[in-house]
Amino acid sequence: MIQLDPFFQSGMVLPRNERLPFWGIAEPGRRICLSIQGREAETLSNSTGVFKLWLSPLEAGGPFTLRIWMPENDEEQRLEDMWVGEVWFASGQSNMSMTVEACERHREEMLADADYPQLRLFTVERKAELTPESSVSGKWQPCQPETVKLFSAVAFGFAKSLHLELEVPVGVVVSAWGGTFIETWISQQGLSRLPEFHDWAETYRQEAYLPERWQAFREDGNAQGIVINLPEDAGNQGLDLGWAGAGFDDGDWEKMVVPGKWQSNGYQGSGVFWFRQRFDLPASWLGKTLVLETGAMDKIDITYANGQEIGRTGEGHDVSFWNQPRKYSLPGELNQGSKVSLAVRVVSFSGDGGMIGPSTKMGLYPEGAPEERIPITGEWKFKQEQDYGVVSTSGMMGHCNHNSPHILFDNMVAPLLPFPFKGVIWYQGESNAGRSETYPALLRTLIADWRWQFARPDLGFYFVQLPEFMAPIAYQEGSNWARMREGQRQVAPLPGVGMAVTLGYGEEDDIHPQNKLPVGALLARSALVGMYGKEGISGGPMLADVRKEAEKIICRFDQAGEGLCAQLGEHPDGFYVADADGVFYPAESKIVSSNEVEVCSDQVTDPQQIRYAWSDHPINNHLLNSEKIPASPFGLSL
Repeated sequence: MIQLDPFFQSGMVLPRNERLPFWGIAEPGRRICLSIQGREAETLSNSTGVFKLWLSPLEAGGPFTLRIWMPENDEEQRLEDMWVGEVWFASGQSNMSMTVEACERHREEMLADADYPQLRLFTVERKAELTPESSVSGKWQPCQPETVKLFSAVAFGFAKSLHLELEVPVGVVVSAWGGTFIETWISQQGLSRLPEFHDWAETYRQEAYLPERWQAFREDGNAQGIVINLPEDAGNQGLDLGWAGAGFDDGDWEKMVVPGKWQSNGYQGSGVFWFRQRFDLPASWLGKTLVLETGAMDKIDITYANGQEIGRTGEGHDVSFWNQPRKYSLPGELNQGSKVSLAVRVVSFSGDGGMIGPSTKMGLYPEGAPEERIPITGEWKFKQEQDYGVVSTSGMMGHCNHNSPHILFDNMVAPLLPFPFKGVIWYQGESNAGRSETYPALLRTLIADWRWQFARPDLGFYFVQLPEFMAPIAYQEGSNWARMREGQRQVAPLPGVGMAVTLGYGEEDDIHPQNKLPVGALLARSALVGMYGKEGISGGPMLADVRKEAEKIICRFDQAGEGLCAQLGEHPDGFYVADADGVFYPAESKIVSSNEVEVCSDQVTDPQQIRYAWSDHPINNHLLNSEKIPASPFGLSL
């Protein structure tokens, strides 16, 4: 008996110009021989039958036949249609795993140019087992319209661009899982090097195997254990205070643009918040039953109209409805005036919270007459009822919980060691946006950890900076997504690392934007310049340094190409400056050289801080380079 690891299959792509490892099982103590493309290697299986051997580097080309055999009994295994070229690893959360099929508005465009026989695709089957897997499940497939439908759209865009430019076979292995934290993709050793995560990982290691964990696992009936040890709702205190009433005076409440999250409006923790607004109604609607669409609530809501409850979704610690748009009926007996007063109680016991839209699902109209719809987006009043603080985890970690420390590294990365991938493309960060201050250290750790684990200090790493999302707004002081983009920008200058700036490819209404092909192409551009030495600029303008000249700030940018320009007109906007008190004011900006922008504000005479494109969804006149790629958002102190 001789069997290569299941990852090695007919139709795969092997890396060119690299010593190649092959591993599998055979009878104990047997001589193992392997040959392909005129190269041969030998080894012995150990006392348990496990073997690993290394083959000298191969040149790009194919198709080839790989033969592995035991000379003692002539037993062999053959793999056909083998190619040699460039092989990359793609990982992250849902925007990496999002398939071509799911990109409905751009699907036909992608499928129309998706027949590339020398481009091969492999998707790692999702596993989150407490005892780590020793191999991955999946199938190598040639890139054709039927096969690429279920493949990562970003990875397809990347691989296609690479294949067309390099003119060699290209393979991409996608190992991604939606809604995952970066911590679950870092090894146990990697996490242990971070003081702020060492104790968390050690506690998990000690508790994951305890009988109490498995008892709760059985009693809860939820394989992920996500309803354990979460904050409890102290009761509807706002209702007792009259916050649902049509006549309640909310004049001292704060204002917030919806759709939106309270984390982007100065409240970093989870909790319970109320939202209120009044809307004028057409006279023809009087007495009619109305349909109220409030968009999605993260995570549980109770909705009131003119003081009366008209609907609720979710209870306890249910996470099933966090992104499900609500639709409630407002009875005609409650619709007896020229206005309607809406009040919504939103509960989020972990992570972000708020009225998150999309805006296309937020409106009010008479039953049976959606064409009369009036929007309910825009400025609402809001107030905190309960503060849960920052809830760092979603519950009990362990078996089947994909956000347990290092569990996806153990199951979906480690079984591929030490396969010599050329590099990594990474699209993740949405799930860590509420803890953006820790992200730069985590991302640096992930990069160093994978380079060490794969024994490849030169492993390329190219990642996506988060695009725009939520309601368009020029500036948001507390924007978590802006802080996350800044954290990502801080990591981009590392050697062998690149960042794709994707402003312009996000969507207001969907955290999963559908135009993925250009995102993959931006990653490929960065890799082609950074890893393959192709001429040109690798991406959008990146802030290199700033200097003060009296009341002005001069920002110098790398990757300007033949010169900076504005998306519209002569000069960009979106710059904000603050003095020592930390209050930011909009600034005038103008391009003063091929790679410099001058920024100043009449309201700030001694600037100490500067920000650019600082909101969840920046709507400024973007700064571009000569390739029309937008500059990375940034925020820093001088």
